[in-house]
Amino acid sequence: MGKLAAVKGKEGLGFRDLQDFNSAMFAKMLWRILTQPNLLMSKVLRGKYFKGNSIWQTQVRAGDSWIWKSLLSAREVLEIGARKRVGDGRTVDIWKDRWLPGGGSGMVVSPKPADCPVQKVHELIQDGKWNKVVMESMFREDDCKKIEGIPISLCGGKDKLVWPWAKSGQYSVKTGYMLARDMRRDGRRRVPQEASNSRNACHSNVWKVLWNLDIKHKLKHFLWKCLHGVLPVNEVIRSRIGIGENRCKCCGEMTETLEHLFFFCSHAELIWKAAPIDWDGLKEYRHSFWHWWNSLMEVQNRIGGRNHIALTVNILWQI
Repeated sequence: MGKLAAVKGKEGLGFRDLQDFNSAMFAKMLWRILTQPNLLMSKVLRGKYFKGNSIWQTQVRAGDSWIWKSLLSAREVLEIGARKRVGDGRTVDIWKDRWLPGGGSGMVVSPKPADCPVQKVHELIQDGKWNKVVMESMFREDDCKKIEGIPISLCGGKDKLVWPWAKSGQYSVKTGYMLARDMRRDGRRRVPQEASNSRNACHSNVWKVLWNLDIKHKLKHFLWKCLHGVLPVNEVIRSRIGIGENRCKCCGEMTETLEHLFFFCSHAELIWKAAPIDWDGLKEYRHSFWHWWNSLMEVQNRIGGRNHIALTVNILWQI
């Protein structure tokens, strides 16, 4: 599902991952509870499930309802993505909350000094300004620079929760889904890496060109399968299910790989000879369909280049 759910510009087909989308939807409900505490729903849930406690430390209990358990399952999306915007700084924990602007986790990277009594952000403010003397004694230089860049409320505004992934500062399912998807992808880095052609795909314009070609969608999906090596040729089928004949049924001589099917089978060679377009300069790349196609992309800026590429896709489809 990983490749199917990736955006089209990054080697995927743009399908939504339902698990990540559900997390984003539940996170939206949690956001309303946290940012609109006067709603009837917020009051009921707070009184029943986390009265007097922080929602971040609330534990799931055996008697909790299914909907509440589902909401808490999406808590990590908000916990990682949301930030505290400093107003008066009285509710922002220096060491536990995510309140620093810019990239990264939003938390201070400086270790807490031993026996440090300073806990809340308002203790770093003096006379409406950041107390640089105190800050320099507690934080590293990069943390100090980030803190100094935070504007201090002149009218004593309250701290509030914001969503930095949207311009409005309000949570949206779209940005929440993107974050949930990225979190799952980062968690999968322990699995074996994908083949080199997939790694190269992220650093090329192959996918952008593919989805912008003036051809039928079924041909685009067909080519997507070819580039990922999942087109069901005999060699792929046998390697996956362990049964069947992997020999080419057209020529009966060689194993039917993707490259054999399109370039080396005697029937394919006859088709290319009769085709109204010739790619003799790409013959050295025929042993790797990915490299062959990637080299073919170089002609897109020529006069009629994209039309020639579209014609080539149709020839591959007919083969």
